[in-house]
Amino acid sequence: MIKNTFLMLDGVGEKTEKLLWQKGILSWDDFMVSDRLPRSIGSKRYLFNEMLTYFTNELSQDNEKPFAEFIKKSDHWRLYDHFKESAICLDIETNGLPASNGGDITVVGLYDHAGFRQYVKGVNLTEDAIFSELSSSKLLISFYGSVFDMPFLSHHYRSLADLTIPHFDLCFAGRRAGLSGGLKKIEAHLGLKRDDSIDLLNGYDAVKLWGKWENGDRDALETLLYYNEADTVNLMHIANIIYDRLFEKSGFSRFHAKFSDQ
Repeated sequence: MIKNTFLMLDGVGEKTEKLLWQKGILSWDDFMVSDRLPRSIGSKRYLFNEMLTYFTNELSQDNEKPFAEFIKKSDHWRLYDHFKESAICLDIETNGLPASNGGDITVVGLYDHAGFRQYVKGVNLTEDAIFSELSSSKLLISFYGSVFDMPFLSHHYRSLADLTIPHFDLCFAGRRAGLSGGLKKIEAHLGLKRDDSIDLLNGYDAVKLWGKWENGDRDALETLLYYNEADTVNLMHIANIIYDRLFEKSGFSRFHAKFSDQ
C-alpha cells in the first residue's frame, strides 16, 4: 500500500489521493510519468517528483525513518505490508502507578518473525536491551501503545524518546476499521481464544500478579508472563486483519481493478 500512497506530499489528502487513483495514477511510478495530474497539484509536479524519487530510494533501502516523519501516525498502517517481516509487537506490564509517580515497568513482551521473548524486572530487563530490540525493527505494532506503552517506556528509558520508528497502533487503526473496544473485546469479536487460565484476566490482575510475585508467589509470575505473551502475540494476527480492512476501506482495490481490466 505504501507505494500507492501520496499522503506524504504537501497538500495532498485522502480526497486528492483518490482523485489520483481515479485518473489511473496508482503508484509513485505512475505519478512521475503521468500527463493526467489534477490541475490543483500540476504546478508542484517537479517538487513532488523529487520527493517521490527520494521516497522510492529510501524504501528500496528499507529505511523506515522518512515515512515515520512524513506520514501521519494515523496512516502508518499503510507501511505494514512492506515492513511486516521486520515489524515488532510490543506489550508492557507495570506496577499500576503513573510513570511520573512511582510507576515501574515489570514485564516487556516482544514478538516478531524471530519469535516471542520477554524482559522481566530484576531478571533481564534493561534499557539497552529494549533499545536494541526496538531500534533494529522497522515498524512497531501495539494496542494503545502510542498513548501508554511507549510514553511509559520513554519516561524510564530516555534513549527511546528519540527513537524514530513508524507505529501501527491497533487501538486507533481498529476503530477506523470498525473494531471498537479493548483488546480482549476485539479478540473475542475476531474469534481469537485464550487459555481458560488467563481468559478472564485484565490489566489490574496483571498488577496484582506482580505484587504476589514480589511476595514470593512463583506461580503468580508464570501466570503474568503467560498473560503478557497472549497480549503480545495476538497483536500480529489482529494487525493482519486490520490492515486488510483498512486497505479495502481506502478504495484503492476498486481503482486498481478498474485499470487492470483496461
